[in-house]
Amino acid sequence: HDGTGAVRVCMTPIRVVCNNTLNVALRGAKRSWATPHVGDVRERIDAARNTLFLANKYMENLDYYANSMANVEVTSYEFDNILNEMFPTSETQSDRKNENARRAKIEVRTAYCAEDLKQFKGTAWGIINAMADCVDHNAPRRKTENYRENNFERILDGHVFVDTIALKLEKLAAEKAARYSLAVH
Repeated sequence: HDGTGAVRVCMTPIRVVCNNTLNVALRGAKRSWATPHVGDVRERIDAARNTLFLANKYMENLDYYANSMANVEVTSYEFDNILNEMFPTSETQSDRKNENARRAKIEVRTAYCAEDLKQFKGTAWGIINAMADCVDHNAPRRKTENYRENNFERILDGHVFVDTIALKLEKLAAEKAARYSLAVH
């Protein structure tokens, strides 16, 4: 209440017990609305109301996105290629950087094989959720005093790893659709 913080509203269809798929849920949507926690908030009510009215459109878009990604088949080879692009290793990199990349790939693959993602195994949606699980639940490489708050902010604003893997999978889906379209004609 000292004017340094803000009231922040974020819409998500997920009952937020953890941040697991929050990043994906908020991706592409007006993620949040905020206003300083000082002065007359009434003038900001219209902005907040407009944000909340977007909820139905947001939910429709999320449902469409989740279903479309759940219908994109991804082979183990394609999955490995995406992980190798995101977390490359090479002889020119330091041992520490290579080890971090190898560890990141193992963590994503482990999350991908988890029981709660079994129904989405072999799909882009399963991979996206595995990455979201990793950025939420795995211990950070460097544990700072406020790493939890920083991670939550990255989730709300778009976590680079989740956004990157989603974009790569969207590109793969578009390429597969184009190949299929050419094969049909």
